[in-house]
Amino acid sequence: MYQKITAIIPAFNEEKNIGRVIDVLEKTQSIGLISEIIVVNDGSKDKTEMIARNKHVKLINLQENKGKAYAMAEGLKEAKGEFCLFIDGDLVNLKSTHIINLIKPLLINQEIMTVAKLVNGRLSTDIAQSLNTKCSGQRAAKKEIFIKIFKTIKNIGKVKYGIENIITDRSKNFKIGIYFVEWDGVSQSLKEEKWGLITGFVRRIRMYISMNLGHLRNIFYNLSKKIHYKRGL
Repeated sequence: MYQKITAIIPAFNEEKNIGRVIDVLEKTQSIGLISEIIVVNDGSKDKTEMIARNKHVKLINLQENKGKAYAMAEGLKEAKGEFCLFIDGDLVNLKSTHIINLIKPLLINQEIMTVAKLVNGRLSTDIAQSLNTKCSGQRAAKKEIFIKIFKTIKNIGKVKYGIENIITDRSKNFKIGIYFVEWDGVSQSLKEEKWGLITGFVRRIRMYISMNLGHLRNIFYNLSKKIHYKRGL
């Protein structure tokens, strides 16, 4: 028997793809692998909310854009499953087999976190994943593991896209292994496609800065832990 698994989609202006992403999750839900789907609408200005309302999901509406990390935390608070699966709303060519392959290892070993690596899709996505696999937004683990990690994060609203690096790195502190699963043919839409060339490029740069700040947060977090440990000796 499958454990209860909650799928959480943090979404900001994802009208082009979120409907298809939800459809894939609903198909996986129909075979009993996913028990609940939550969409956290992070202050979207497009039709993201309307699309989600027409699906069989639990919708959480944030009145203003709070950032990905904040949206993920809000979804986690409402999740009823024993496991949580985070999925981005801008995925292209996602299939139910990808979701199944990400969840299956958890049914064998519950002390790991599975992380999807997108391969053989768009060149831009493949390059980004190769440079920093830890930044993947597609991951699954026991809910209590995510809760423990999120409790270590201060000022969650400022973390934004740095959240993925933080989750991956801090999982080690709880002795949780990272298990990478390749998602063949899956890509993500470009910022430039969603926002236009100039605005999209600016948002892309901001995203990369946010990711790198996530690395810095982890460095300072680990240093502070070492200092506290030495003081306690």
